[in-house]
Amino acid sequence: MINDLVSIIVPVEDFNKFPQKTIDSIINQSYNNIEIIIVVSDATQEQRYSAKELQKDIPRLRFEFVESCNFLAKRNHGIRCCYGKYIAFVDEGDIIEPEMIRTMFTAMEKNEAQLCICNAIRERNGESHLQFNHKDAVIPLDDKEEYIISYMLRPVHAYCVWNKMYKASLVRENLIHFNDEKEIYPEDMDFNLRYISFCNKVVWLGEPLYRHIVNIDENTDVHRENIVRRYINCCNEYRKFLMKNELIDKLENVYYMMLNWNIINSVQSAVRDNKETNYEIYTALEDALKTVANIKNILVKKYYSSLALNYNVNYLVCLGKYEKYVKKIRELMENGKVDDLFIMKKKFNLKDRLNEKEDQKTNLFSLTSDIKLKFFTM
Repeated sequence: MINDLVSIIVPVEDFNKFPQKTIDSIINQSYNNIEIIIVVSDATQEQRYSAKELQKDIPRLRFEFVESCNFLAKRNHGIRCCYGKYIAFVDEGDIIEPEMIRTMFTAMEKNEAQLCICNAIRERNGESHLQFNHKDAVIPLDDKEEYIISYMLRPVHAYCVWNKMYKASLVRENLIHFNDEKEIYPEDMDFNLRYISFCNKVVWLGEPLYRHIVNIDENTDVHRENIVRRYINCCNEYRKFLMKNELIDKLENVYYMMLNWNIINSVQSAVRDNKETNYEIYTALEDALKTVANIKNILVKKYYSSLALNYNVNYLVCLGKYEKYVKKIRELMENGKVDDLFIMKKKFNLKDRLNEKEDQKTNLFSLTSDIKLKFFTM
């Protein structure tokens, strides 16, 4: 229906640092039938009173007060108490464009999709660049494994939830939630991989409708505790999910490719952000990988030949030569060659998929008087 409710969930860390610009950008959406669920922990009575006064002026605002918890638990609380047909997440400090919700809602409805993703702009210290750059497309997930591996994991759109719209019924029926109790990283990847497992169609929007604002000074240290283990834990939690839902036969390659890349990313993060020594990293890696069965399967021959750099470097992991592996990753980082580890021989070719439907004409639909988006009707 054209006026279905959309729930927008915003976890707020500190009510005293209320993200006014973020909330204003949501309030000013051209699509009016929204509920803005602001989840706040440890609020004082005075803060609760202030929130109540805000709700009187802006009925679409709904404050949810919870006990002390992390932002993942706040998102889960928002999911449990929302009423919308669709769900979107906005991080505090970020800005969404006035047409974002209307554009994504229309795309979901028109194409009967279960997931909508828009391009985003990343801003840091006054500089901005396009974080995602995909053309408008409607993508049927007839080959879910290839889509997830080469079109979802590698362009890293699996790493965030804030530029997406989800179908609430699909989240609830399949008990999709953020893993707020386990030490995992990236947290949003776990949620997205679970969710995409139940999707049949995805809509991509070329319009950059979300602005992700990173307020970190260049001199600020970014340290993530136990980062190697958290990356591996994320993979193991996903495997448990596949086993529980009897999806392992269809998506096992996704798990092993995710593990392959998360091992690389964990070492990069430990080197770049945590400034850890080789010894600290390879001992953490050795310990974390004790939880992984059949580690040799990270050499997924469907996507990497024995001539590929990834295959040869990760073979060191299969042999248990963790010290040599860490030294090699560090060397590739220093020489600006680490991205070569992700060059695959088999990729999900969106252009070819769309060309399979040449007899279908491009369908243009107008969302506003000055915004027109092109979709391929599949």
